[in-house]
Amino acid sequence: EKLEKMKKSVQPGMMPLIPQQGVVHGIFMAGKWDNMVFYRGQNYHTYLMGEFYANMIVQKGLDDVFLLNTVVHGKNMLVDVNTFARALKLGLQTPFQPCINIFEKFVFQKNEFELFVGFFCNSDVPVGLFEEECAIDFRHFTPIYQQVAIIIRANILPKPKEAHFFDFVDLKVMFQLVTNQVEFNICYVILLNMIYGFQEDFMPFGLLLTAIFE
Repeated sequence: EKLEKMKKSVQPGMMPLIPQQGVVHGIFMAGKWDNMVFYRGQNYHTYLMGEFYANMIVQKGLDDVFLLNTVVHGKNMLVDVNTFARALKLGLQTPFQPCINIFEKFVFQKNEFELFVGFFCNSDVPVGLFEEECAIDFRHFTPIYQQVAIIIRANILPKPKEAHFFDFVDLKVMFQLVTNQVEFNICYVILLNMIYGFQEDFMPFGLLLTAIFE
């Protein structure tokens, strides 16, 4: 029954078509996230994704870092940050940032939130507007940051519902990327989102998982 629910909410990710030397491409290149976003392959296999998520067992390794064990097509798979690095041929480009849980670590700060909103919308934010956290429709962002937001939502921070709204964590991830101050391991964030996807009955990262299966 869970698998049937998940099959109705498949999010493969996207292969963005943007100018190679353009601003948006440059942002992902500078953050060394280009292979995380522009990986090869147009296809994804829903039944293999289904096996991956249906057989998933979440474990904790050293330092409270999560690992995934699963079985796909009769093969046992151990999935951690190194699995992504190998599958996406990140090699020496692999970011060496720590495996932190951004969903726990990035706690709402009013001043930061106002900074992010003003930065992405390119406008002054009225003082005291955000006394508590809310989510911002990405269509308020400037055109360049709208493109960045769509790519991040599809390939890094997928959501099963209300995908066009960006909360504090989303904005902080995006801000760190575009200002080249990333302080977390992006592969680990994707792994965490696989766990959350399973909990929420949806299957994200189809293109990425297919690259791993191959």
